[in-house]
Amino acid sequence: MRLTLDGRTLTADLVRTPNFHRFPSTEELVYDKRVVGACGTTFRYTRRGVVFMRRLWPAGARSLSFGFGRDISRRVRWCLVDGEDGADVAFVSFVDAEPVRLVAKGRGPSGEWWRLSGQRGEQLQPCLSLRTGADPLAGSGRCFDGLAQREATLAVDEFREGRGTTYVVGVVARAAAAVRIRLDDGTVEHAAIYRRPRGSRVQASYFVLPLPRGSEIAGARAVAADGRTIHRKRFDWGA
Repeated sequence: MRLTLDGRTLTADLVRTPNFHRFPSTEELVYDKRVVGACGTTFRYTRRGVVFMRRLWPAGARSLSFGFGRDISRRVRWCLVDGEDGADVAFVSFVDAEPVRLVAKGRGPSGEWWRLSGQRGEQLQPCLSLRTGADPLAGSGRCFDGLAQREATLAVDEFREGRGTTYVVGVVARAAAAVRIRLDDGTVEHAAIYRRPRGSRVQASYFVLPLPRGSEIAGARAVAADGRTIHRKRFDWGA
């Protein structure tokens, strides 16, 4: 589906893309369904700056237009079409993601190399990816959409590589002086914090903590230089 915003009018066109397959098909998701067309000026979870309209998509129609009540085209960041169940059928961002840049590299407890990369994504959110020597084609890639277009607080992901090493990775506020990872046995480990790469405008720092086989994470806390807690999280990965 191609989305085009011209003034107050969003046009959705069904286009055929070679070698692209979707199940159910886009036609099945929209034909004879009441769909929503929407555009917004921010990626934050708010209705402010968002325009939308609900319409019935006639069966067989290859195009449908949505006429909004006001023109936000000069400041628009994104547009989408939602299906009848509320799930996105199509989404387009008018913001280009940054190139992926190396944040840090090192060695894990089993001697394997790791490389952490980061970028600001197409929703102005912090993204990261981790690759390790155990399987260079496997790894952890994640964009933290809940931190779009604002300063990060604390977001954590976990990746277990082939040799059993647990990597705790994530993003944190740039004011953070420490990220403390609490394990199930009550011990606390400190993650290494890395500033955003040169040239990046992501509103976050990155962190990584390699842990030996069998380590289980219970919580994380971001701490400022004066000892103040910036943000904390608790985890139950098996829940």
